Amino acid sequence: MKADKIAGEDTAYKKTPGLALWVPKCRVKNKRILITGGAGFIGKHLWGSLCGENDVRVYDSATEGGGDIRSATRLKAEVADKIDIVIHCAAVAGIYSVDADPFATLDINLGGTLSLVKLCQIYRPELVVNFSSSEVYGLFAYDAKESDQTSQGAVHEGRWVYGVSKLAAEYAVALSGINYVSVRPFNIYGPGQKGEGAIHDFVKMALRNVDLTIHGAGSQVRSWCYITDFIDAMMEILGTKRAWNRIYNIGNPHATITVKGLAEKIIEATGSSSSLVYTKYDGPEVKVRVPNIDLARKALMFDPKVSIDEGIKKTVAYYRKWL
Repeated sequence: MKADKIAGEDTAYKKTPGLALWVPKCRVKNKRILITGGAGFIGKHLWGSLCGENDVRVYDSATEGGGDIRSATRLKAEVADKIDIVIHCAAVAGIYSVDADPFATLDINLGGTLSLVKLCQIYRPELVVNFSSSEVYGLFAYDAKESDQTSQGAVHEGRWVYGVSKLAAEYAVALSGINYVSVRPFNIYGPGQKGEGAIHDFVKMALRNVDLTIHGAGSQVRSWCYITDFIDAMMEILGTKRAWNRIYNIGNPHATITVKGLAEKIIEATGSSSSLVYTKYDGPEVKVRVPNIDLARKALMFDPKVSIDEGIKKTVAYYRKWL
């Protein structure tokens, strides 16, 4: 469906607090672009950036926590409609959503990607951008490079199904014979985020003065990338042909903080009376996840600009208005 058919108050792109003065540099024009999972958090920001200069089509099941594109008939109709660029965001995402049905996660994420790739081999768009995940780096990833070995957890732990599905999808697009880019996002956040995510969960709880729940001691380390920085990187990917047929980490290693430190910053930014509550978590826990973005810096001129303090401030402003 056309992007303007799914617009609502949370997708009023230019009216979003913190984004009003940000005008992304659209590197492509007059293209017909298909965004699978385009009703999701990142997908909506993408079509908000692209639709002014391009014909943007959105294909999404519009379900919380996932984008199911397994309908072969519908998917074929979308890809066959003279599409120039495919941006593949659709997937089941979030630890709890994945754990709830690991088999469906594998079927939707990998099965949907394989169906899409086979159609792209027939209809030959100029480029397919595949959304992978930092989850492919496993339990511990410090200064993680795209060339590093990927690592998955034990087979019986449902959480790792997500990373496995994303890694297998990377192989599918890379070996398909079509022009591709796979991106590995590292903890993207900001206005309009839904589903599961520490920053937007903490912000919503803090604004309601509800205690913030932390797994373990809160010593887990994450790097947080604000949505505008991520979209800027995506614009460079679409418009820089010499950078195609590669895999890129997209994140902000300068915005690295423990989960406990993040929660404390959010309580301060919201002026909340919330307290921190520590609980035991029985599932596998990622200890450290910090990207190396040297390849993106070189090939895409990627330079994340939004600090963690500024990003939290903008995110709080959004949820304070729309919550």
